[in-house]
Amino acid sequence: VDGYEGPVCAVCQEGFFKWQAQCVPCPRSAASRRLFIALVCLAVLIVMSLCFSLPLTPTPGTGYPTVKLKIMIALLQICATIGQYDVPWPNVVSQSFGALIVVNLDVEVARPECMDTQSTFLNLYSTTMLLPVLLVAPMLLLAAFSQ
Repeated sequence: VDGYEGPVCAVCQEGFFKWQAQCVPCPRSAASRRLFIALVCLAVLIVMSLCFSLPLTPTPGTGYPTVKLKIMIALLQICATIGQYDVPWPNVVSQSFGALIVVNLDVEVARPECMDTQSTFLNLYSTTMLLPVLLVAPMLLLAAFSQ
């Protein structure tokens, strides 16, 4: 099978990356990768700015705005996870689910297999485990210095 190798074809060949449980050919241009990374960074900055701009105390009639943000993020994460099931979704729906995977802080979004041919399972696993810490640390620093 083209793009697969290893035991039970569970590993993508060089030049392919894992996307929604399938091995997909890497894009040829580096510009698309840079644009994608820039969009992910922009999304993180938007979420960080929302977190710091919303009041932590309830407002009359609307409640806690941060709770509403958490509910919205949870809904987007669930929708992104639904897209990973082996269901023949229409192309537009599948692409929408694929775009939502950014909300899950999934390292596959950056396509590390395409950027570095020496990316191993251990590297991807370590990055996945450190990603939440690396995203929360700047927010904690900002919160500490803003008070």
